[in-house]
Amino acid sequence: MKPENEALSALTETEVNEDDLHSIAGLAQQQVAMEDQVALLEAQLKEAKQKLRDLVELRFPEFLMSKGISETVVNGARIKVTPFYSGRIQDGREGEAFAWLEKRQLDAIIKCNVTSTFGKGQIDEAKKARDLLQDAGLPATLKRNIHPMTMKGFIREQVEAGNPPPEELFGTYIGNKTTIKTA
Repeated sequence: MKPENEALSALTETEVNEDDLHSIAGLAQQQVAMEDQVALLEAQLKEAKQKLRDLVELRFPEFLMSKGISETVVNGARIKVTPFYSGRIQDGREGEAFAWLEKRQLDAIIKCNVTSTFGKGQIDEAKKARDLLQDAGLPATLKRNIHPMTMKGFIREQVEAGNPPPEELFGTYIGNKTTIKTA
């Protein structure tokens, strides 16, 4: 008996007939095949996205800029090279990054989240905490962060003003990308 049939034969004790066992085996094979197909497609999509990013952010803008072109129209499509900015606070460097922002009075971009956890049925305590968290003596954590779009805008603003934030703290990435708009 094949190993797959041995495993399935254990099901016969619950009054599953031979036809049902073959159906179960067939459906199991279909599931495994579909899982493999989805994994393959996801890997192909990841590779295609990386190739597109390479084209959009590196090869195409570099080619256009090497020819002195920042904007053109070809076959009715407007092709434009535009700068983009990104970054995020490096793991483990949050304190340094926030201190850097505070020292320069740029800390208005920092969001603060206070969180407290309550058990089931503690809605009254949760409402009190919302209004008087520290006075209520309830446990809470304070987490500070900067929204990714806020970070993007902050980096753009600082770079364009000639004050780029330190790359080692903010993982600053500045590049160009091409955009194509068809009529």
